[in-house]
Amino acid sequence: VSTYMCRYSCIFLINILKKEYELDCQIINGRPKFKYLEGTKFGKYGYKDVKGKWYDHSWITLNNKIIDLTSDQFGGDKVVFTTINNCNYNPSPNQKAFEQDFTSLTPVVNKWIKYYEASYVD
Repeated sequence: VSTYMCRYSCIFLINILKKEYELDCQIINGRPKFKYLEGTKFGKYGYKDVKGKWYDHSWITLNNKIIDLTSDQFGGDKVVFTTINNCNYNPSPNQKAFEQDFTSLTPVVNKWIKYYEASYVD
């Protein structure tokens, strides 16, 4: 269910955490330097699965912790709450390179947020 949903999930969760709880958190991204390194042991950035293969991935950091709602797409737990030093996560050096990804995904997530607010927020 969470395959290809990491960025959507991060945008949604960070909006809720900031709006409802005023938490200082951010989305962090990791992507193998070259597309052909995706799913290999040489990817170096992103999420590393139990076989040591790296994948393009996004997660949230909060108070030196990682919150990851979608690592199950790589065989990890459904929800991960761990330290930022966890060796399965390695952010890409240039986080600005991901801005376009989030700009294009945000309108979809904004619809989810409106639905959430109408359904669950007092």
